Amino acid sequence: MMKINRYTILSLLVLLLGTSSLEAQRLSIQTRIDKTEMKTGEQAAISVIIRTDDLAGTQYYLLPDSTGRGYPFKVLEFAAIDTIDIDERLKELTARLLITSFDSTLITIPPIVAETATHRELSRPLALKIIQPEVDLSDPTQIEDIKAPWDEELTFTDLMSLIFQSPITWAIGGLLLALLVAWLIYREIKRRQALPPAEPERILSPLEQALEALKALEREGYATRGLYKEHFTRLTDILRLYIEQRQAMPAMEMTSYELLVLHRERGLTSALYRQLEEILRQADLVKFAKYSPEQEDASEALETVRVFVRAYDLNEEENIRRNTEQ
Repeated sequence: MMKINRYTILSLLVLLLGTSSLEAQRLSIQTRIDKTEMKTGEQAAISVIIRTDDLAGTQYYLLPDSTGRGYPFKVLEFAAIDTIDIDERLKELTARLLITSFDSTLITIPPIVAETATHRELSRPLALKIIQPEVDLSDPTQIEDIKAPWDEELTFTDLMSLIFQSPITWAIGGLLLALLVAWLIYREIKRRQALPPAEPERILSPLEQALEALKALEREGYATRGLYKEHFTRLTDILRLYIEQRQAMPAMEMTSYELLVLHRERGLTSALYRQLEEILRQADLVKFAKYSPEQEDASEALETVRVFVRAYDLNEEENIRRNTEQ
């Protein structure tokens, strides 16, 4: 009887340990930096490998700076670049973090957070030494003039260069250009005076332009033809152009990470921030990580952007009204 009890207890322990091991494998993150030392202005790439059984629900980001002074480096890029299937459940996501720095010091790259609805894992922090370029001043003979003296006679090219560098040449050219512009303006005024007055063209607001562009995207039918990358690329372009026109910020040139950080700093409401984060995250997975969504997901993403721009516009109008009242 004693032997049976011991066997039963050992079996239960093995089962519990096996279950814990399986649970631990549901989410993991590893990072690797391509160098430990670089000169100011150079770039360092950090490879991020995340294994997860919930690819669509996995988020990753740099651990926020607790001091409030910001990171001692600039993030140039942080995006997914590939995904592979490990088995039926487990997926491997590869992302790249590209940074640079202009201060010669030893910097610490904080942990990268990977999280799902139920799990959260942190990578180990990384160290990177930034050094100034070496300049050898011990041998003055190695320092040459910026430009050697001219020993040859002036050529036609040299002569023309001197003519165009002369202030008199520029003054004459400027006068001729001014006369040409004045004549063109005079001719355009005469032409317009001969035409009947035209009705002023109505300029669409950023919101109206975005809604019209979404209708056009829907008519294109990329999702129905399985062109999901083209669908999500055009969708995020519409969203970024709307934010750029509404906020007067270069949203079209910013990475998804920079766009989210800027809106978090500007105090965007949590509901709108989560919507924006989900839209950009799903689009990046499709465009860069070879994630294949369903047609229903593409249609829902388009409707989410339509709802978002309307709510975003109302939120901005409310902010303007409150600032005016104050």
